[in-house]
Amino acid sequence: NALPTAPEAGDGAVVAERRNKLQASFSGQLSALARNNLTLQRRAWRSNCCLIILPLFLTSGLALLQWFINTSVLDVPELRCGCACVSFQGKRTQDTYTSYASCVSTELADVYLKGETLDAFTSPEDFCSCKERDSDTCGLVHSTASQAGFCAVERPELWPAFVQVPFGHLRAESGACQGETCEVKLLATGSSASAIAPLIPPSNEEFELSVAWMNATLGPMLQQPDVDSLLEMFGRAAEQAADVSPFQRGTSITTLVGTHVPDMLVGTAAESWLALYFETAASEQPYFLAEDCATVAPAAKRWLAEHFAGAECATLRPEVHPSAEEVNTKQFEAWRNWRQFSAGFDFGDETSVDPEAPSLHMTMWFNNSNWLEPARGPPTWERMPGSLNAAVSAWVEAVSGRRSAKLMGVREMPKESSRLVLEFSSLLGPLFYMFLIQLMLPVMLQRIVYEKESRVRIMMKMQGLNDETYFVVSMTYYIILYVAYMFVLVLFGSLVGLKFFLLNDYGIQILFYFLYGCVQVSFAFCVKSLFKTTKAATVTGYLYVFGTTIASQVIIDEFIESKVISNASLVALECIPCVGLYRGLYELANYAFVGAYQRKRGMGWSNLSDPENGLEAVLGIFVVEIFVFTILALYLDQVLDEGSGVRKHPLYFLDRLREKAPSSAKGKEEEIGADGGYEAKEEDDDDPNDVAEERERVVTMTPDVVAEQGIVVRNLRKQFRPLDGSAEKVACRDLHLAIRRGECVGLLGPNGAGKTTTIRMLCGFLEPSSGSAAVEGFSIRSQMDNIYSVMGVCPQDDCLWGTLTAREHLLFYGRLKNLRGAQLEEAIEEALRGVNLLAVANKKVMLFSGGMKRRLSVALALIGKPLVIYLDEPSTGLDPASRRSLWRCIKNAKGSASIILTSHSMEEAEVLCDRIGIFVDGRLRCIGAPKELTARHGSYLSFSITAPSAPAADVSAFARELAPSAVCAYSLSGSYKFELPINETSIESVFQAMASDRARSLNTTDWGVCNVTMEDVFAKVAGAPSNKSKTAEELPHPEAPRPAGDDVSNGFMLWMLQVWALGRKHVISLRRNLSSSIIQLASGFFFTFLLYLIDLSVRLSQGEETYAQNLYEPSPIVIEDIPDCYSMRYRDEGKPCYDFLYTPNTPEAAVVADAIREYNTPPIPADRVMAFDTPDDVDGFLFENPETVLGAYHFEFDEAEPSRAVSYALQLNSTPRFTRTGFEDQFDIQLPLQMAAERAFARLAVGDGDAPWHVAVQEFAHPALDVSGVVETMAPLTLFAAIQFTFVIQISSVVTEKHRKLRAAMKTAGMMDSAWWVSWFGFFLLQALLNSLLLVAFGHMFGFSLYSNNDFSLLFCVLLLFSISMTSFGFAVAACLQDPATATSIGFFVFLIGFVMQITVAFGVPYDPLHSDGLRSAFSLFPPCQLSLAIGHLVQATNLDDLPGLSWSNRRDYCQRIPWKSPHCSTEWCLPEPCVWSIADCFDYWLISTVMFLVLAVYLDNVMPDVYGNTQPLWYFLTPSYWSGTYGGGGSAAGSDASRDEEAANAQDKDVAEEEAKVKASAGEADEKVAVQLRGLAKRFGRDFWAVKGQWLNIAPGNLFCLLGHNGAGKSTTINMLTGVLPPTSGDALVMGRSLCSAGGLRKVSRQVGNCPQFDILWEELTGIEHLELFAALKGESRRAQVASAKELMEHVGLTRAANLRASAYSGGMARRLSVAISLVGNPRTCVYLDEPTTGMDPISRKQVWEIITQIKTGRAIVLTTHSMEEADTLGDRIGIMANGELRCLGSTLHLKQLFGAGYQLTVSCRAGLSETQQPAEGEVQKLAHRKSFRSIATLDMTSDEVAAFRATREFFEEELGVSPSEETSVYLQYAIPKSLEPKLPAFFVKLRERRDELGITDLQLALSTLEEVFLRVSKQAEFEKAVAEKAFLQVSLVDGYNFYTPIGGDAVPSSNPGEAPLKLTWEPDENGKLMLAAVTAADDAAVEIEQVRAVTKNAEKLKVARAIEAATAPK
Repeated sequence: NALPTAPEAGDGAVVAERRNKLQASFSGQLSALARNNLTLQRRAWRSNCCLIILPLFLTSGLALLQWFINTSVLDVPELRCGCACVSFQGKRTQDTYTSYASCVSTELADVYLKGETLDAFTSPEDFCSCKERDSDTCGLVHSTASQAGFCAVERPELWPAFVQVPFGHLRAESGACQGETCEVKLLATGSSASAIAPLIPPSNEEFELSVAWMNATLGPMLQQPDVDSLLEMFGRAAEQAADVSPFQRGTSITTLVGTHVPDMLVGTAAESWLALYFETAASEQPYFLAEDCATVAPAAKRWLAEHFAGAECATLRPEVHPSAEEVNTKQFEAWRNWRQFSAGFDFGDETSVDPEAPSLHMTMWFNNSNWLEPARGPPTWERMPGSLNAAVSAWVEAVSGRRSAKLMGVREMPKESSRLVLEFSSLLGPLFYMFLIQLMLPVMLQRIVYEKESRVRIMMKMQGLNDETYFVVSMTYYIILYVAYMFVLVLFGSLVGLKFFLLNDYGIQILFYFLYGCVQVSFAFCVKSLFKTTKAATVTGYLYVFGTTIASQVIIDEFIESKVISNASLVALECIPCVGLYRGLYELANYAFVGAYQRKRGMGWSNLSDPENGLEAVLGIFVVEIFVFTILALYLDQVLDEGSGVRKHPLYFLDRLREKAPSSAKGKEEEIGADGGYEAKEEDDDDPNDVAEERERVVTMTPDVVAEQGIVVRNLRKQFRPLDGSAEKVACRDLHLAIRRGECVGLLGPNGAGKTTTIRMLCGFLEPSSGSAAVEGFSIRSQMDNIYSVMGVCPQDDCLWGTLTAREHLLFYGRLKNLRGAQLEEAIEEALRGVNLLAVANKKVMLFSGGMKRRLSVALALIGKPLVIYLDEPSTGLDPASRRSLWRCIKNAKGSASIILTSHSMEEAEVLCDRIGIFVDGRLRCIGAPKELTARHGSYLSFSITAPSAPAADVSAFARELAPSAVCAYSLSGSYKFELPINETSIESVFQAMASDRARSLNTTDWGVCNVTMEDVFAKVAGAPSNKSKTAEELPHPEAPRPAGDDVSNGFMLWMLQVWALGRKHVISLRRNLSSSIIQLASGFFFTFLLYLIDLSVRLSQGEETYAQNLYEPSPIVIEDIPDCYSMRYRDEGKPCYDFLYTPNTPEAAVVADAIREYNTPPIPADRVMAFDTPDDVDGFLFENPETVLGAYHFEFDEAEPSRAVSYALQLNSTPRFTRTGFEDQFDIQLPLQMAAERAFARLAVGDGDAPWHVAVQEFAHPALDVSGVVETMAPLTLFAAIQFTFVIQISSVVTEKHRKLRAAMKTAGMMDSAWWVSWFGFFLLQALLNSLLLVAFGHMFGFSLYSNNDFSLLFCVLLLFSISMTSFGFAVAACLQDPATATSIGFFVFLIGFVMQITVAFGVPYDPLHSDGLRSAFSLFPPCQLSLAIGHLVQATNLDDLPGLSWSNRRDYCQRIPWKSPHCSTEWCLPEPCVWSIADCFDYWLISTVMFLVLAVYLDNVMPDVYGNTQPLWYFLTPSYWSGTYGGGGSAAGSDASRDEEAANAQDKDVAEEEAKVKASAGEADEKVAVQLRGLAKRFGRDFWAVKGQWLNIAPGNLFCLLGHNGAGKSTTINMLTGVLPPTSGDALVMGRSLCSAGGLRKVSRQVGNCPQFDILWEELTGIEHLELFAALKGESRRAQVASAKELMEHVGLTRAANLRASAYSGGMARRLSVAISLVGNPRTCVYLDEPTTGMDPISRKQVWEIITQIKTGRAIVLTTHSMEEADTLGDRIGIMANGELRCLGSTLHLKQLFGAGYQLTVSCRAGLSETQQPAEGEVQKLAHRKSFRSIATLDMTSDEVAAFRATREFFEEELGVSPSEETSVYLQYAIPKSLEPKLPAFFVKLRERRDELGITDLQLALSTLEEVFLRVSKQAEFEKAVAEKAFLQVSLVDGYNFYTPIGGDAVPSSNPGEAPLKLTWEPDENGKLMLAAVTAADDAAVEIEQVRAVTKNAEKLKVARAIEAATAPK
C-alpha cells in the first residue's frame, strides 16, 4: 500500500537541524568504532594473545617433531654408518659372547641337545645378534645397504655391472621355479639379431676356465657332514660371517669376476638401492650368467652359494623374434609370463655387422616388473649398464671378431660421512602451513557471526553506524590480528630454525602473507552471510580448512608436478583462495627445500620470474580477489544477511544510481506502492471505533501531514512460515498508526501479541510481509540507512558487550550520535545519573545484574536525544525503586522525540504514555489516552479484598452490601476482585464499610478500592479467561496427590525407563536438528568423495606416467650425449667444472678420452677433461672438489696389445638429485657417460670413426598398473576427518546440555547419573554403527579396493571401534568443559593433534621394531594413532590387483616381525616389512581405551566444577558417603549457626527466632504436619561468602510459603539446596521427615517434589508435551501414564493448542507455564518449588499461572519466590523476607503489614486544568520543579496548569491531614496515611469529593499499606545494619564543595553551616538490594545536587571515619 512521504522542504527547520546533527560523519563513525574495537580487544587480550601465540606452540611443536624424528626415528643404527660388533648375545640362552663363532656354536648345540630341528633356522643370524658395537670402528665394511650411504667414503669400491634378473617366481613360465628351469631370457629382434644375440651371454668355454680354480678351493666342505661336522661347519660359517661383512663378500664377488671369470656376466634379483655406495646384490642372491648352466659342475655351484652369499649360476638364453611389434604385442597380452625376461634388444634394420659399413641402431627393452609404486620418492639405481655393455660388445664382436672393452663395474664418488636429516618445515610446508594459516578463518567467522547472532551488529546499525564504516573498521582489525598472527609465525618459525622461513626472502614472504590475509578477511566477510549461528559457522569453517588443506595438498601437487592440466587451467584453479594459498606455499617450500639441500638461499625476488614459479601469478590473483571479495561481501550483506537488518532487493544498487540523477528526490522515496490508495478489508469492520478512526487518519494523510509526524505506519503486516505443521503465524495484522513528534505511544498486549514484532519491523530488524511505514519521512523498506541515524532502540533483549563498562558503551554510541568533547561527557554523565548507574559507570557490564543491564540499554537508546525512540519492555526485571528511577529518565528524555514503548506494566504505561494501544493476536484492538480508555471501558470501582478464612458466600454478600449490582471479576486463593457500579457506591462508602465490624468479621488481611485501572481495561480488551462470578469453590481443583502405584517403576526398571526416555530425547533432537543430522551423515560422503577426487586427480596426473598407461608401443628414450658440466643444478659455482676425468694418464688412455670428447655433440673442450695416474688420485680430487665433475673413466689395456682397452670402470654420482618437481637420475648423466665410452670403444674397435650410432632404451610393453599410493596415504586422514566431525558435534551436544543446565534439571527430577551416561553412550554407539556402515557403503560406491577387497567385518570393526573409543575420549574431554563454543574449538584442536599423530605414525613412530613396547602402548591410548596404522595395513593388503586383502581370521597373523619374503609367513598375505602391531592389537587397545576414558570421564565429571560450581574431592570414590548416596557436604545443623555472627543473632526478628526455636525443639523428628523442614541450612561460596546463613523453617502441607528478597538475598540458593542442585555447606533439610543429607535421601525425595527453576530450562527441539513425557519417565511413570499425565497437564496450564509446538516457538509466558507444568509432572506428593514462575508475563498470563498455583496447593507444600509483591500478597499463606542470606521477618501478609506497614496508601491522579485565579505565580513552576526533584518524574516538562493542579492538591492534603506526598509523578501523588488519622478519613473523603473538579482530580485509589512498602523497609533496615556492622561508608561530594561521610543507609548528616538543620539523605535499593544514595535534601525540601559518591575501602580510613561519626553523634 502506498504511503505518502514528506519532501525535504516540508520538514521543520528544528527537526531537520537535529537530524543533521545526529548523523555522525564517516570519519566520526570510523573513529568511534575503531576506539570501541580497540577497547574490546584490549579487554580480550588473553584470548587474542592465545590466538596470536598459537603459531609459537605449533612451530615449536613442528620443530620438536622434526627434532624428535631426526634424533629418534632417523638417528638409529639402521640409518647410520655401520660399526664393528664387539660382543654378541644368544637369542635362545641370552648369554653374552665375545666371538660370533662361539655364540652360534653354543646356540646351535643348545638346539641339538634339546632334540629340536633346524627347520626354523636359515642362517646364523637366527641364533645370535649384536649386543654392543664399537663406535670408533665404523665404515662400509661394517655396513648394510641402508647404512652405506651415511659412511665416509674416501675410496669407493668398484661394484660389478650387475644385470637385473627377474625374481624366480616371475621367471617361471608355469608353476614354481624348479632347479635350472628358471632360465633368464634375453629378447632380441631385428635383421641383425640372429648374428648378434648369441654373442651376448658368455660361452661355457669361458665359464669352464674358472671351474678348475673353484674345484681346487672347495676342500672337505663338499662332503656330506654328520652332526659334529655340521656344528664345525656352522662354526666356520659363523666365523666367516662375523669376519666378512656383506660389503666384503660383495668385494670378493668383484674380485672373483675381475680375476677368475673376467668375461662372465653377473646378475641379481635383488631390488636396487638409491646409490652405489653399497650394491644390494652383495648381500642378496647374485647370479653368474652363463650360456648353459647345466654343464657347470655342481661343486662349483655349491662353492658359489657358500662363499658368495648364495650365488648361483643362471642360464642366460637369447630369444630372437621377427619384429619389435610382435614383441610388444606378446608382452602386453601375456604381461605376467613375459616378466621372465631380463632385457631385450631391438637391432633395427639400420644395424649392420658388415665390417665395411658397420652401424648400430639399437633400442634396449628394460624390465620394469619391480616397479610396484609410482616414483614419487627418490628413484632407485636401474641396473642397465651391464646389459648395454654386453649388447654393444656382442655387436663389436659380430663386426670385428673381437669383443669390445668390458664394463667391469661402476663406482660412486667419494664423500664425507652424513646423517639422514629431513627438513620438515619445507617437506611438509604447504600442508602444515596452509592448515596453520587457514586456522584464522574459522576464528574470524566465529567472531563475525557472533556479532550477528548476538545482535550487536544490528544494534550498532540501528544506532546509526553505516555498513561501510563497520566493514572498514572490522576488516582492518582482523587484518591487523592476522598480521600479528603471521608475524609471530614467521618470527618464531625463524627462531626455532625452520628453513622454510630462514631461506626464503622475507620481503616475498611478507607480501605473500599480507595479500592472502586481506583475501582471507574479505572472504570471511563474504561467506559470513551464509550462517545464522556461531556453531554452524565454526564447524563449517574448520571443515573448510581441513577439506581444502587435504585436497589441495594432493590434487594440486599432482597437477603441478605432472603438468596434466594446462598452465591456464592451473591459474584458473588458483582463483580459489585455498588453492592460491597452497600454490604459493608450494613454491616457497620447494625453493626452501632445494636451498637446504644445496646449502643455498631459497626464493628471492629474481626467482619470481622463473618459468615454473607460479607465485607471481598468485600474487596478482590475490590483489584482484581482495577487491572482488570485499565488494561481494558488501553486496551479500545487503541482500542476503538476515542479521544486518532488512534485506534489500538484489538490484538495489541500481536505485542508488538513480538517486544520483538530478531528477530524483534526494534521500526520499516519493511513493511506496502503485497508487497510494487503501483497499478496505472485511475484517476492518470488526475494528473498534478508535482503531477505525486511527486507520482513517493514516489513510487520508497528505505528505504535509506526514511531515509533521514522527512515525506513520500503514497497513503493516508480518506473517511467519509455519513450523511443525502448525498454521501460519500472523504476528502483525494490517497495522495503521500515526505518532506525532513529542508523543509517547504504548503498545500493550499478551505475550506473543505482536508488539515486539512491530518494533522490529519499524527499526529494521524484520522485513514486513506487506505494508510500510515512514519514520521521519523515510520508508522502512528502502531508506533504513537514513532512519538509523535518527533513532534510538532499547531492544527486548539486552545487546551489550560484557567486557565494556557502562561509560564505554555510552562513549561509543554517543560518538555515533555525533557528540563530541564536553558535550559528549555531559551527555554521558546525564545518562548515567538518569538511570542511576553513575556509581558503577566503570564496572564491566558482565558483572551487572539484569536490571542494571536493562537500565543501561535504556540509556543507550536515549543518548544523543534521537528523534525516534523504541523501548521494548524497558523495565522488565526491575524492582520498584529502579523502575521508578527509569521512568524519570525516560520522561526527561522525551522532548520532541516520537516514542513507541511496549510493557507488561500497566502502571508504567499510564505514567509514560500519551496514548496506549492494545494488541491482541497481532491486531490493534483499541487506542487512546489512558484516561480515555479507562473511561470508555469501565464505569465502576474496582474493589479488591483478601479474606482467606472467610467463606466465599460471605465475601460476595459483603460486596453486594457495598453495591447491590456488584460482580465478582475473579476469585483466587481467598483473594477477590469485585466491580462496583459507580452510581451505587463511592470510595468513602467503601472506606467506612471496611472500618466497620462487618468487615472485621471476615478476617480481612488486605483490601483496596480504586477507579477502573488500565489492568482492568487490558483484561477486557485482551480477552482474559473469565472467572466472572465464580468463587474459589467453583474453580476446578486437581486430584489430591496420588500414591505410587502400578504405573510407577522402581529400581532397575526405573533405570531402564530413564535410559529409554533419554535415548528417545536424543533421537528426537537429532531428527529435529535436520540440518545438523544431514551434515553428520553427509560428512562421511563428503570426505569419501574428497578421497575419490584426490585419487582421481592423482590417477589423472599419473596417467602421464608410463606405468599407469596401457603401454602397447613404448616410446624409446634416446640416450643423449654427455651434458655440459656448467648445466649441473648443484654445481659448486665457485670452482671450475669438468665433464669427466680419466685414468691412467697415458697416451693410450688419451686416445680413448679424445675419442669420447670428439664424438660428443657438441665436442667437449679439452680444458674440461682431466687425466690422473691412478683411481686413488681421482678419488682424492673428487673428495676435495665435490659437485664439480660429472663422472670419471678408469681404463685397463691389454698387456699384449697396449693400444687395446680390454675393460673400463665408470665412476659417477649415482645419488638421486632433488629438483623442483622430482629427482634427477641416471638417465641424465650415467647413461650418457657410459654410451659415450661405448661409442668410442666400438668405433675404435671397428676402425670406423664415423660409424652410425643410435642407442635408446624403452620399457617393456605392459597393461596399466594400478599402483597409486594415494589411498594408503589419504584414507586414514579422510576417515579420521569424517569420524572426527561427528566427534566434535557429540562433545558439543554433551557440553550444551550441561551448559544450559538441562542435565541439572533432570537430576532434580530424579535422573540417575548412570542412566544419563548410558543413554548418551548408547545413542552415540548407534550413531557410530550407522556412520561406520555408511562409510563402508560410500567406499564401495566409489570403488575403492580398500573397502571391496578386505573383509567387511574387519573394516567395519576398525571404523566402529575407533568411533567408540573417540566417543569415550570425547566424554572425558566434555567432562572438563562448560562452554559449547569452547567444546567445538577443543574438538577441532583434537583433530589437529590427531592429524599430527597420523603424520608421525606414517613415519613409523612408534609402530616399528626400533621403538619400545612402552612407547607403543602409550601412543596407542590416543585412538587416532592406531587408525592410521590399521587403515594403512588394510590399504597395503589391497593396493595391487593381485593382493587378496585381509580377512577376519588373518587380522593378527598377517603381522610378522619377519618380512613376507620369509617362509615364516603362514598366511595368504603378510606385510612386506617387519610388523610389531596388528589390527587385532588395535582392537584390543581401542576397547581398553574406551573403558579407560569412560571411567576417566565419570571421575572428571565429579571432580571438575559443574555449572553451579559443585565439585567432589579428588578421592570422592573412597568415601562411604558417595556409595551410600549421602547428599551435601555438611556438618550438623547445629554447626550452621557459625555462619551468623553474634550481633546478627541478637538482632534476629522475634517471629524468626520463634520459628527457629520451634524447629530446634522438634529434634528432627518426622511430623505429618510439616512437609518441608529447614534445619540450619547454610551455603558458603568461596572462603567467607555465606549466601544462606542457617535457615530454620517449617512449611506445612497445603500452605504456600513465599520467599521474598532482592537479587542475591539467597532465595534461589535456598531452593537449589532443597532440590539438590547445590549441596549445603552445613545444616540439613527434611522432606516429609526424610533427611536430604542421609544415605539416598535426595534420590528418594526427588520423585516426591517438583521444581520450576528461576529460568526456563527447556530443549528448543522438543515440544511441550515431549518435555512432560520425558520428565514423567524420569519420575518412573509408565509409557501409558506418561501420555495421559502429559495431556492432562498441558490442558491444566492452558497449552493444549501449543502442545505439539517446539519450545523454541513458545513465548516467554508459555515457556513459564510449561516450566510450571514440568514441576507438576509425576504428581509430586510433598512439595513444589516455584522460583519466580511469572517473571516476564503479561497480566493475563500471570493470573492464569496464579490460578494454577492455587489449584495445585491442595495437599502439597509450595515454596514460591517472586519479585512481584502483588503475587506474594495474593498467593502467600506465609511470607518470609530474606536479606544478606538470612530471614529478616516471617509471618502472614496481614501480620507483616501490621508490623511494618504505615496504615493506608492513597493515590491521587490530577491532570485537569485550573482557573486563571489558581494559576501559579511567576517562577512557581521552577520552584516546584526543584522541590524533591530527586523523586519527581516529570516536573521539568509539566505545563503550568499541571503544576498548579499538583500545588493545589498538595496544599489541600497538608491542610486537612497534615501529610506530604511520599511519591510524586507527572500523573499522580501518593500519600502514606498513618493509622492515627483513620477517624478523620470519612470527612476528608467527603470534602475531597466536593472539591474533586476544582482540584482536577481524575482518579483515587485507596488501599492498606502494601507489601512492597514492607519489603522496602525491611530490606533497607537490613542493608543499614549490614553497613554499620561492616563499617561500610560513603564519601559524598556536593556541587557546592561540601564533603561528608555517612554510613550506607544513614538518615541525615550535619549541614555545611553549623546553624542550619541537618541534610536529609534518601536511599533507594537497586535490584540487588544494595542501598544507593538517591538524593540529599535541605530543610526546605530543596534538592542539593550531588557531584560524586565514593565508597570508603581502606580499613584505616574506615576506622577513622567510624570514630569521627561516633564523636559527632555522642551526647553533649
